[in-house]
Amino acid sequence: MTSGILLTQTAGIQWISLLKIPFERIELWLILFCMATGYLFFFYKKHKHKISSIVRAIKGTYRLKGDVTTIESKKILIGAIYADQQGAYLNTLEADIGERLHTILSDWWGIDDRDSAIDTLNYLRDKAYSYYFPTVFKASQATSADEQEEIICSAMASREDAEKAYEQTQNLLATINMMKELKLIEINEDIEKYGVVGWDAGRLSFMARACYDAKYIDEYEAWEYIDSAYNTAQKNFSSWGDFAKSYVIGRFIWSGGKYDDDGMAQIADNLVNRPNSPWQQVAW
Repeated sequence: MTSGILLTQTAGIQWISLLKIPFERIELWLILFCMATGYLFFFYKKHKHKISSIVRAIKGTYRLKGDVTTIESKKILIGAIYADQQGAYLNTLEADIGERLHTILSDWWGIDDRDSAIDTLNYLRDKAYSYYFPTVFKASQATSADEQEEIICSAMASREDAEKAYEQTQNLLATINMMKELKLIEINEDIEKYGVVGWDAGRLSFMARACYDAKYIDEYEAWEYIDSAYNTAQKNFSSWGDFAKSYVIGRFIWSGGKYDDDGMAQIADNLVNRPNSPWQQVAW
C-alpha cells in the first residue's frame, strides 16, 4: 500500500513537472480555491432559505407542512405571498427562516424587542396603508400639484401623515402604467376597487409569525393578530384573486417601482393559478 501511494505521488509530481507549473502557483490556486469554497459555503448558509425559495419558484413547488385544509392553515395562508417570498413555511405558525428572521425584523422593520414588535403589529392592524389609501387615491386623480397638495393636507392630521400620504401618492402615480402592463388592473378605478387592505392583512399575518418565531410575542398573541388579518381579509374580499391584487397594489404603492415588484406580482399570480398552490386547495 505504501509503495502504491509513493508511486501515485511520484506520478503526480512528474505530471506537474511535465506541465512546468511552479509549486508556488499551485499553492496560490489551492488557497484561492479554498477561500472561494469557504465563501460559497458561508453565503449558502446565510441565504439558504432565500436560495431555496428561488429554487422552489423555478420548480413550482411550495414549502408546506401538514394539512393545508385546516382552518388554522387557511388563516395563516393570508400571509402566503410574503411567506413564499421569504422562503418560509406557508401554512404553519412557525415561519422557520433561520438567520433571515433577524434581517427581516431588525434591519427591515426596526423590531428588536417585545415593545417594538407590539407597536409594529398594532400599527399594521389598526392603521398601516389602509388609513392613507382613500386620500392617496383621491390625490392621485388630481389635475394639478396644488389640488393634490390640498387634498392631502386637508385629510391628514399631522405633518408626518401628510408626508407619508404624499410619498405614497407619488409612488402610485409612478407605477400605474406598470400595473396595467402586468394586467394587475385595467383602468385606474380598479386601484380603488381592490385597495390595499390585502397588503396590510398579508403583512400583519406574516409579521405576527415572525415575531412569534423571535419569541417577542407568545402563541396566543400571534393568533390574535393572525385572526385579525384573516377576518379583515374575509370581510373585504370574495376570492384569493381579489385579495392578491390588493396585496400587490399595496406593494407598488410602498415601493414606487424601485424594487422587484413584477417578481412579487408573479408570486401572487402563481399562488392564485398554479394547480399545486395551497390557495387552490382551500376555498376562500
